[in-house]
Amino acid sequence: MNDRTITRASRQGTHTVPVDRPRTKRIRSDMKIWPDEVALAVEMARADRIEQSIRDYAHRKRSSE
Repeated sequence: MNDRTITRASRQGTHTVPVDRPRTKRIRSDMKIWPDEVALAVEMARADRIEQSIRDYAHRKRSSE
């Protein structure tokens, strides 16, 4: 990328700004994930990935024609 921000940062060096209080989320209870929940999450992620792959393939086929 050749835009002014990147060029200026590379020549002059980047500057950081300290953060007063980082906002972190606290888990108030000991959360345990059950094996069936993990299996469901993996199954849902796999299905989403397959759908995305099909969409990407269809897009590539349309753009190549």
